[in-house]
Amino acid sequence: MNKINKNGVYLKLYKTLKKVLPYHTDFIGVLCGLKPVSRIEIYSDIKDKPAYFFKLFGLWHILKKSPIQKEVTFLFSSKSKKLIIKMIESIIKKDDYMIGKLLGFPDCCLKKFIKESKTKNNFSFTKSHKELYDYIKNNKINIAYNDFFAFNKKYFKYSLIRYMPCSYKCHLTEQYVKKLLFYIKRFNNLFEKDILHQLKLPILYFSDEQIGNYIDRQRNAIIFDGKMNQNKVKYKKIYLCGNPNKIPEINSFNKGDSLVVDKWNITIYSKNKIIKNIKKDNPLQGYLLNFFN
Repeated sequence: MNKINKNGVYLKLYKTLKKVLPYHTDFIGVLCGLKPVSRIEIYSDIKDKPAYFFKLFGLWHILKKSPIQKEVTFLFSSKSKKLIIKMIESIIKKDDYMIGKLLGFPDCCLKKFIKESKTKNNFSFTKSHKELYDYIKNNKINIAYNDFFAFNKKYFKYSLIRYMPCSYKCHLTEQYVKKLLFYIKRFNNLFEKDILHQLKLPILYFSDEQIGNYIDRQRNAIIFDGKMNQNKVKYKKIYLCGNPNKIPEINSFNKGDSLVVDKWNITIYSKNKIIKNIKKDNPLQGYLLNFFN
């Protein structure tokens, strides 16, 4: 890695890599030995574009069509071809534990995910809105747990983990993210600064369900390019995550430049004038999240 940086080759490669590979934080995790295998979903025909990069960095890669979604191709990469083959075999066998281990998921998170997935018959995200809502009342959230950008294909390059942590105080998850950011900084310090900026932006998180053990699969939310002070946010623009149809009054948020959120209301302002007040049926229909590093 240092050799490439010293020769001035890496920055050019990196700029091209960002256009070719989504989830390139996953790629960096494999390259630096933090993940045995990376499995990336590709939603377009990339043909042999990544081959040169993997060869340069000494990694194996295999492209394989998804048996479920025909428009999706899985791009597997690893330092070991045997591990990629083992991953593909594990997917065919539906061996969730081995898949998680090969993807580098912490054991505590993996076991809880499998247990809850089987109990609730859901293989998506198993954190309930209620659990997160209760947690933020008395705690700040580390950027390690900010996976919202993963639900917007245009911006998912900022996501640092691709699994559901066992808790919002998972030591192994925070340790992994800390190491990953260290290597990302060595890769490209501008990208590291960009990630930290984006993952610390305030988020307005929505649920159209009643308070309870609701499993959110889509992360319906608005990310604000701005700053948050208690229950107030000032912003320049917004990013949408999840299903836009589940987010009320998107046009008002686009026209606004600030908002105030309380338990039962979301009030949107433009130049200090109220342009929209949204009534909430329950507190989970829009609550603020603020992440720290």
